[in-house]
Amino acid sequence: MALQTSGTISLSQVNTELSQATTTTISLNQTAVRTLAKKPNGQISMSDLYGKSSDTVPPTVNITSSRTSLTAGQTAVITFTLSEASPNFTAAAVTVTGGSLSGFAGSGLTFTATFTPVANTVVTATVKVNAGTFTDTVGNPNTAASISLTVNTTPAAGTNLGTTCQGYNLYNKIADGVGGFTLQLVATNSAACGYVAPSYPSAGTNLGTVCQGVDLYNKIADGYGSYTLQIAQYNSPSCGYVAPSYPPAGTDLGTVCQGYDLYRKLANGSGGYTLQLIQNNSTSCGYVAPPAAGTNLGTVCQGVDLYNKIANGQGGFTLQLAQANSPSCGYAPPAFSVSCSPDYVMYNSDNAGGQVSCRPSCTVTGGVAPFTYSWSFVSNPGGFIWSVSTSAVGVARVSYVKTALTSFYASVRCTVTDSTGRSLSDVTEIQADASQ
Repeated sequence: MALQTSGTISLSQVNTELSQATTTTISLNQTAVRTLAKKPNGQISMSDLYGKSSDTVPPTVNITSSRTSLTAGQTAVITFTLSEASPNFTAAAVTVTGGSLSGFAGSGLTFTATFTPVANTVVTATVKVNAGTFTDTVGNPNTAASISLTVNTTPAAGTNLGTTCQGYNLYNKIADGVGGFTLQLVATNSAACGYVAPSYPSAGTNLGTVCQGVDLYNKIADGYGSYTLQIAQYNSPSCGYVAPSYPPAGTDLGTVCQGYDLYRKLANGSGGYTLQLIQNNSTSCGYVAPPAAGTNLGTVCQGVDLYNKIANGQGGFTLQLAQANSPSCGYAPPAFSVSCSPDYVMYNSDNAGGQVSCRPSCTVTGGVAPFTYSWSFVSNPGGFIWSVSTSAVGVARVSYVKTALTSFYASVRCTVTDSTGRSLSDVTEIQADASQ
């Protein structure tokens, strides 16, 4: 049945056409636009003719599970229940996270599949049918639907998850209950981990020699892969030792000092030597002879006393007092003073032409005894002839030889020296008066 560019057909026309054949094709401009099959009752509806239906409700799917939570080793049966029949609902319409579907089967309105969760994990799994992934019989696309499942497939704490190698050591993996594991040692140096036990030489086996310095040692196996050293030869030429060449015994190797003594070194033929005394107290060894006995080595203080050091000829000395209370030794003598007293005499005609004596005195205070006294004239008016005699006790006798009955006077000085050599002086007068 053909329409050129436009036109209308009636249901009676189509039914008449189908009464003569199993199918009929409606064409527009010689292009087939629809092929209709003969219905059992021989009636074609408008929806058959135009490919349209008065059904616009989208199909739905209800998803249920035999389990809402799964643990290790469990699976769930997922049931898909359609609201109306679908010519194209398949496993391809289903999206899964946290696991996988298998054994998808069914027809009509009910389909099933087996959900297997991902192993050794904690996750919320989903089984979802997205919108538009299948249609009903008139072509309406479906709405979306989904279901969530709680998944915890981690092994329980303490579960042995098998073994693993760490180097040559074999360990059990023991689940910690939260998705991880700890290692529990099973065996060290395990053949399962590729360990090959070494083969050691038996104890006592000689493994050869080795040098330690110039000494040669045997390496003796201990049976555990190591060895100990056993001396084979001291000073071994194999270890680079070269024997020394020593001077013959008795060879003079020169001289050496031991303190101030000079010795000859005589070779002993073995690389050493003995000592033979040549001279005690040798100047070659720095010996200096002591001064001769009686030599004055200088002075030394003992307290405030000054001594001479007199050599004893043996390197020592004795002390000889040079000065007691010596200023050189820090001695400070006590201060002293000198005071002289005058003397007056009277004479008369009985003494004319004779001698008249005056005795001035000098007193010392302080100082260091003994003292010496020295008297002298300071003045002698008139040119008289005087004679002065000194006294160790500080009293002088001054005499005048009279030539006439005359009075006279003079000044005299007393100088005192103590034992330290200090000197002080004082002046006094003497006077003689003539009387009738």
